[in-house]
Amino acid sequence: MLQLPSFRGAKVLTGKNNLQRTVSSLSVLEVSNVDYSSRIVNSVQEEWYAEEMVISSFYSIKDSIEKQCEAIEYLYELGEVGLILYYVGIIIPEVAEEVLQLAESKNFIIICMPENDFSLRYNEVIYEVMEAIVLNNQTFNDNFVNEALEKVSLLPEHSRSVEITLKFLSDRLKANIILTNTHMEIVNQVMWPRNSSLDVAHLIDGYAPYLLNGAKGQTESNSDCYVEYKSVHQKNGEVLYLFLIKENSKLPAKTIDKISEVVQVAINLWGISITRSANMPW
Repeated sequence: MLQLPSFRGAKVLTGKNNLQRTVSSLSVLEVSNVDYSSRIVNSVQEEWYAEEMVISSFYSIKDSIEKQCEAIEYLYELGEVGLILYYVGIIIPEVAEEVLQLAESKNFIIICMPENDFSLRYNEVIYEVMEAIVLNNQTFNDNFVNEALEKVSLLPEHSRSVEITLKFLSDRLKANIILTNTHMEIVNQVMWPRNSSLDVAHLIDGYAPYLLNGAKGQTESNSDCYVEYKSVHQKNGEVLYLFLIKENSKLPAKTIDKISEVVQVAINLWGISITRSANMPW
């Protein structure tokens, strides 16, 4: 990422020992009310995961080193890779030593964009990084299973779970991922995008006959949705069905195999928790 033209002149201030980390998404954190920001961060904590970099100028907390340290602590606890800090010398005069020490103690990356530069624009970094991510995500190499599990393992202990693994995979695939029991009841689901109103339960119901007849790896297109499925097993040996539902394009068979392997290992490591929401069938 640091080799991209938009990062020319940027400096890595902290977390230099962590630069091998993968980045798969960007987020912008700028709000005018710090307390409101804290509530937002807390409310979406379960949706955040490793591999994300945050862009900010610290504008809303420019006058409080204490709040800046709190922001670093929040982002670290959420599993963020690091912070891309803009407009140093303009919005904040410099990065406070307290902030640097805290970030370094957690091996949290802070990248300082060129200082005193009014011409910087967030969209230049966003465009170049996301373009590189899209190109990288088109390939699933032979080490993908180990890499995916390692990324989840880098999260704080309380965030290491099958559900977080599904969220990571959903974001990587840009697809809906659903786990059901053998009665086609949804026990865990992650939607893409998260606010999607796609009726995945209805789509899954249409595949019940295939599964009951013992079909494997059946792939069909329905209303511009491609539905793929694999069986995985809980620790007690009970079967779960893993459905991958992608709109407008079909997932390669090799990718499906790797995703199901990641989910199976995650279940072996962390077990499956039952998630109920308004979207669930009961």
